[in-house]
This record gives sequence, C-alpha cells and structure tokens, in this order.
Amino acid sequence: MRYFLYGYYGHGNFGDDLLLHALIAGIQQRDCTAEFVVKSHSQVPGLAHLPNVYFSETDRVFEGNSGKLVKGVRHLLALLRLVDNADVFVIGGGSLFIDKGRCNFSLLFLWCAARFAKLRRRRIIIAGVGFDILSNSFSLWLSRGIVASAEFVAIRDAVSLSYLDHLSVPSLRYAADLALADPAIVPASRKGADRKRKVIGICMIDYFRTVDISAKKHDAYLARVAELLRQNQDRFDFCCLAFQEGVGQRDDWMYQVLKGQFPALSYKHLSARADLEFLRDEIDLVVTTRFHLGLLGAMLGKPVAIISHELKLAALALELALPTVFMEEFIEGQGVELVEMLERFDYKELVSKLDRQRVRAERNFDWVIR
Repeated sequence: MRYFLYGYYGHGNFGDDLLLHALIAGIQQRDCTAEFVVKSHSQVPGLAHLPNVYFSETDRVFEGNSGKLVKGVRHLLALLRLVDNADVFVIGGGSLFIDKGRCNFSLLFLWCAARFAKLRRRRIIIAGVGFDILSNSFSLWLSRGIVASAEFVAIRDAVSLSYLDHLSVPSLRYAADLALADPAIVPASRKGADRKRKVIGICMIDYFRTVDISAKKHDAYLARVAELLRQNQDRFDFCCLAFQEGVGQRDDWMYQVLKGQFPALSYKHLSARADLEFLRDEIDLVVTTRFHLGLLGAMLGKPVAIISHELKLAALALELALPTVFMEEFIEGQGVELVEMLERFDYKELVSKLDRQRVRAERNFDWVIR
C-alpha cells in the first residue's frame, strides 16, 4: 500500500519530526508492505535512509524567486500529483488546524488536496491531530470541509473534540498524540539521579516576536525569564533546549540573549532522534512553552511545568495535571514560582495518566488494513 503523509515535516522542528517517526512506525507495524511519500521541506534524520520512505521536498517551492501566486499553483499541483500516486492520503500529526487569527493558506492547499483525493476515490485519514483556535471564518470553513471529507478522524485531545461535535464524522476516535504510540520513548534508569545540582531544561519560544508581536511584552517576557533564572541559579543548573534554530518560533533566541548574563547557562539543540537520550539522561526537570517538550519530558519521567500560550498546551496541562501558568500571567510576574511547583510535583500520579494515553494513542491506527 502506498501512503502519502501530509504534515509539517522536514522543517527542522524536532517535535513534528518525532511525530513522523511514530506515524511511519505505527503504519509499518500493521502493514509490512507500506511505502511512504512524505510532504516535506527536506529529509528527516533517521528516516531518509529507509528504502520505503521518500521525501517529496515540495515545500521548497516557496523559496524560489517567482511570485506568490505562481509558487502557490506549483505547490498545489505537486500536492495533487502526490495524492494521485497514493492509495491512502494520511493527514497526520500536530496542530495543523490553527490560524492565529489570520487566514491559514496551508489549510486552503490541504482542502484542495482533500477534495481531489475524494474525487479520485483515495482513502482520506486524519490521525493524531489537534484543533487549536480557529478565529478566522474562512480557516474554520476549510477545516470543516477537510474533516468532513475523511473516512477516519483521530483527535489527540478532548479540547479539540469541541470543534467536531456538530459534524457527522463517520469514524471518529478520541485518541492521543502520536508520540505516545512510539515504544522507544519510555523512562529509563536515571543517569543523573545522583547529581548534587539538578538540571532544569528550559524552552521558551520567541513568542512576542513571532506570534503575538509586541516589543513591550517581549521586554517583559525576557525580564521574567531572566528573573526565573536569577532566583534559582544558586540551586539549579539551567540548559536551554531548542526544537528549532533560527526559523519558526526560534527557540534558540533565549540562549543568545542571556548567555552573557548567565555564564553557566548551557545549550542543546534537539534535532535528531538520538537526542532523546540527552533529554532522558542529562535533564532532571522541564519548564517549557513547547507542547512536545512537555509531553516528551513527562514520558521520559521528568517533572514538567507548562507556560501555556496555545490551546494545545492548555489541553496537555489539563489531561496530565501539570503545573501551569498562562503566558500573560507569566509576563506579569506570576511564573517565577514554577520551580517550586516542579519540586512539589509527584510524578507517580502522572504514570497512570500516561498509561491511559498510550492506550488511546493506538487508536490512531485503527484504520490500517492489516
């Protein structure tokens, strides 16, 4: 069976690339003859060498010198060819359904691809996705059309289900994030358990310069992050963790700005699957604005605190009962006690919640024909 996998893959985002690993592994376990074509910007480390996985790199069309309309048409035609050459069109992994208050043109491309797949009688599957805020009416209309075209829909969190209550989805599953279906992401023996000083892995996206643009709020954000480090540097070591460098939400900004003030501050770019070992062995606690760092930290046995700025982070914190502060509260000075919240956090209570989510994660693959 030939599968076309649609997602935000090959853009140097560690979380999304881990979702691709889990999606391919989950399908292969159930269909040993599976062949994959991945919509991507570039190849994903750890998968490019596999003979049955091909990366289309169609997203590179937007880097050319042509006008936006020409680029868009070329991209759409490439998507339609990929859909036509597949048996199953799989829309999978992450928050693909989000608009941040603006029209999301990626949803327009996806809607066109889904309509074409329907006309060509290809199976359309949606697996492991979340719905975040869709405040643009056109984005919401496109999302409804995409979901309505699918024969199977697996949603990763209960909050996202509210977007689907009014739709007649033939086969809807309340599942979980695809990463939870990956058998390789499990707690191991704690190499750093005897460290005198615990290490806090901290990941703070450049939120007020990439999402909610505000110079004033960015300055307040930076001041609160510096205060968090300053108040706890005598008791803990800090390591800046980055999922993306220089692109997207630019997780590496904080280290570049604060390394002069905090010479002991270390840095790690998580870019390949092997970096899970660093997260497992070298980090003791996690403070994050990244959904998948929060989830991975919990899966690897770390106490996790969330700074929530999107619906998906609120859903993660709610489902796993994680210590949380909202972004606006954080920049107003209410987040510096996150470390104390982490120290009081009882990881044992989280284990049963993760076990239930792992069971739910398997529902993402109920559609695969064995």
